[in-house]
Amino acid sequence: MGLDMDTTSWRPYEHLSDSTVVGTLLVSRPLSATGLGRSVELLAWLPPGIEEDASLPVLYMHDGDNLFDEPASHTGEWSVDETLVSMGRKAIVIGIPNGGDRRMHEYCPWPNHFTSDVAGDTYARFVVEQVVPFVDGTLPSRVDRSHRGVMGSSLGGLISLYSFLTYPQTFGFVGSMSTAAWWTPQLWSFLEGIDPPQGRIYLDAGTDEMPMDPVMSGAYVDAFHRLRAWCLDAGYGKDLLARLEPGATHIEVAWARRLPEALAFLLPTD
Repeated sequence: MGLDMDTTSWRPYEHLSDSTVVGTLLVSRPLSATGLGRSVELLAWLPPGIEEDASLPVLYMHDGDNLFDEPASHTGEWSVDETLVSMGRKAIVIGIPNGGDRRMHEYCPWPNHFTSDVAGDTYARFVVEQVVPFVDGTLPSRVDRSHRGVMGSSLGGLISLYSFLTYPQTFGFVGSMSTAAWWTPQLWSFLEGIDPPQGRIYLDAGTDEMPMDPVMSGAYVDAFHRLRAWCLDAGYGKDLLARLEPGATHIEVAWARRLPEALAFLLPTD
């Protein structure tokens, strides 16, 4: 890699013996997440062959431990690195590890069917006010919104959509896979009350998200159709790509399978 890295902010990722990482993976110094009560070490993936004067789009992704390295993941990886290399697309991907037991609290902005103890707005603000400036100050990123996006799955898809719609000055595109839009009824009143920002939206779901629970699977499909309808009514049109995959379940291998089409649509080509 032809870049002088900020070694006070980033260190090389410690590969396991059976690591599957392709390209360069870095780990940040701990960032104290204001309002979340935890420190966060970001993962930053950089593609091979970056020129010294490079300036690249940045995609911020949630559940960062599941993105790049199979043995370090919880239930499998998204293969983000392999996918981008095979596509020949140059972008930086920032993986933000989730809060463990606090994941469901941090990824939902509103009281929901499971808890009223939510911190989604605080988490989104942490990403926008702390993570993005840190990345822009230490990595070769494009700093305009059209080259900066956010992406996740399930509740990570929900907080991604919320972040894109709430912080349009920061994010110009969003990927929301298997969105847990059924999680909280307040999502729909939120959508009705906003001025939809310009940008690109990728939505998807599988028809069999929860094979052992047909009712839950149906909730994901119904929410997908409702979100797609809202996007069309909001005027996204050619800036929307929505995919419903027959038989797909709620797991990383399904999101990895749909990732190439999502990234091809979302990532800017200039």
